[in-house]
Amino acid sequence: MQICNIVGCSIIAAYLLASLHFGLANLSPWTGMVIGGVYFFCWFLAELYLPDVLHLGIAHRSLDYKEWFMKVVTIVNTTFGLYVDSIAWVNRHRLHHKHSDQPGDPNKLSKDGFCHP
Repeated sequence: MQICNIVGCSIIAAYLLASLHFGLANLSPWTGMVIGGVYFFCWFLAELYLPDVLHLGIAHRSLDYKEWFMKVVTIVNTTFGLYVDSIAWVNRHRLHHKHSDQPGDPNKLSKDGFCHP
């Protein structure tokens, strides 16, 4: 498990525990947990959408998902999460692999930091 996943899960767990203890007086502690559950669902969906569906599933064709699953995850993530134009993202990523770290790479900037002249 990557450190960003551990940190993300820890933050969500801390939120859930804090919502039980510090919940608003007029709302039950469970309301805070429901809100935290929605945050967790959106976070999980974003973690599933970009790296797994767009990157490995569509751009590299290395994961074989059912078409309905990819459509549902895309629609739900676009509705409740961050909108990512999947066609533009996949085309840009494939162009990146074609010209990786060379002129024409869409992810390579002219001034890409002190390590990359």
